[in-house]
Amino acid sequence: MLLLIAVLAIMSAAFLLFRFTRRQSPQVQIPFSVDPPPNARPLFEPTDEDLRREDEIENARFIAKREYYARASSRAKVDKALQNWRDAPNANAAAELLRITAGDGLEGDFSRAANEIVSAFHSNRIDGLTGRGLAALLDSHLRLLRVGTDDSGELFWLRQEIAQLNEENVSK
Repeated sequence: MLLLIAVLAIMSAAFLLFRFTRRQSPQVQIPFSVDPPPNARPLFEPTDEDLRREDEIENARFIAKREYYARASSRAKVDKALQNWRDAPNANAAAELLRITAGDGLEGDFSRAANEIVSAFHSNRIDGLTGRGLAALLDSHLRLLRVGTDDSGELFWLRQEIAQLNEENVSK
């Protein structure tokens, strides 16, 4: 009986070995295509909102660059007029300084220029300019300022100074 069990064991082992060697492993074939599926959006393609935002950012950069160069140009004009005024403090240089700061000057340029001119007038350093002439010059250029600029409290002292110069001339 032992011999029979041994023969059956060898036969079953041979059968299993035969089945194992004849078995074909199933090869799974996944269809692969280079083309994307229809109606697919590329993973990193910007959306319409992203493109719109980039356009807005580019426009903002362009405007900022244009404003920067405009301010630099205005600053150069004011600096040149201020240097001409300091080199020769006379009525023409004062009028030119006020004209440039009223038209091309940045925030506070007109106030600083007027303050410097009034200080020079009070220390008797301006040739060919009377109190009434200075009051008229300051008043005319104050009216040339852009709307909203002349409403600042910064220029309130200038209006008082103009009134004071006019009163001094009336009383003389």
